[in-house]
Amino acid sequence: MSSDETAKHVDAEYASNYERLAKEHWWWQARSAFVLDIIDSLPLGPDANLLDIGCGGGWSFASWEKYGQVHGVELDESLVARAGKYQSRIHCGPFDRTYRPGTRFSLILMLDVLEHLAEPDAALDYALELLEPGGKILITVPALPCVWTSHDDLNHHFVRYTRRTFKQLADRCGLAVDRLEYFFYWTTFVKLLFRIKEGLTSSEPRSPSIPSPTMNAFFRRACLTEQQVFARVKLPFGTSLVCVGSAAEQRDLEIMLVSSL
Repeated sequence: MSSDETAKHVDAEYASNYERLAKEHWWWQARSAFVLDIIDSLPLGPDANLLDIGCGGGWSFASWEKYGQVHGVELDESLVARAGKYQSRIHCGPFDRTYRPGTRFSLILMLDVLEHLAEPDAALDYALELLEPGGKILITVPALPCVWTSHDDLNHHFVRYTRRTFKQLADRCGLAVDRLEYFFYWTTFVKLLFRIKEGLTSSEPRSPSIPSPTMNAFFRRACLTEQQVFARVKLPFGTSLVCVGSAAEQRDLEIMLVSSL
């Protein structure tokens, strides 16, 4: 991931309000709850070492800290400058081979990062190299090209993935997939309506804002209820994809060791 690729990863006005959105908006809150449920299911040891790529000002570090020592990578200097007590744990710069952490990680998080990159393969390749033996990577990306709206343009997205296209990326990079599924089901229909509306009218994309407290709580509850209802039965659509996996070479080694016992 070069600095040229990521210098305009979000709209400037959007970036200026990013901290408040990340902390208070229903979508970020629901995604965080979903990710935490997944991490709870992973076999992390007591001394786990976590890396949050695209961590902003480390606003989720307080949630990740219960699993181990947390570090981050963030390109935007203005976000890192507001990181407070977590500033020393955040590498400010692009996530590429100039980033040398001097350690490997039990869990790497790439939450809505890859869609911002013209060359996502390079970033995913390097992330897998930084996993320790048995380490896991947890990735979320926006899903379904059919719900592309001006919001994707505002965020400088290159792509919205499907299960098939993300699996192709995983295979190219040597990511052994444990879990690959859609989530945020109900928002698919909302996004489709927005796409139809944008096809009928012309308007400039606007930075997202936080709804009224009542509506913000309602939308968050809708997402959390959906996650509970469909915990076992997964639907073949959604506006986001989640992937959990590990480095394929490490997986092959583990299989060889088990089969030799």
